Amino acid sequence: MKNFLKKIWVYAKSSWKVIFAILLFIVLLAFMKKRETGLVEQMNQIRDAHKKELEQIDNIRKQERDEREKNELMYKKIIEEIQKKYDEAKRDLDIQMKKDVKNMVAKYKDDPVALAEKVSAATGFKIIYPED
Repeated sequence: MKNFLKKIWVYAKSSWKVIFAILLFIVLLAFMKKRETGLVEQMNQIRDAHKKELEQIDNIRKQERDEREKNELMYKKIIEEIQKKYDEAKRDLDIQMKKDVKNMVAKYKDDPVALAEKVSAATGFKIIYPED
């Protein structure tokens, strides 16, 4: 056994560079394997975080779309109601104006100048008097 150890020691002294290179390679290989595992885990974590962010963005976009559609429907409904009220008010105003003009015609049928002034005041039409 002593001779065997002496032979190994002599060989190690003569070729220490080769032994050092082999040991260095083994240490670097172990270190890189450990680091590679850490890198893979980090990449997986980053990928999972990215997926979660994309899902959150998609959910927010969907909520915004739904809210916009809801607001558009409400807008259309309000516009329809306003248009309906406007049409009713316009119709009522036209009916009332026709009644007023009819009453004025009946009241001022003998005085055309007074009739023209009253109709102008009620309707907002401008009177153009004939040139004498």
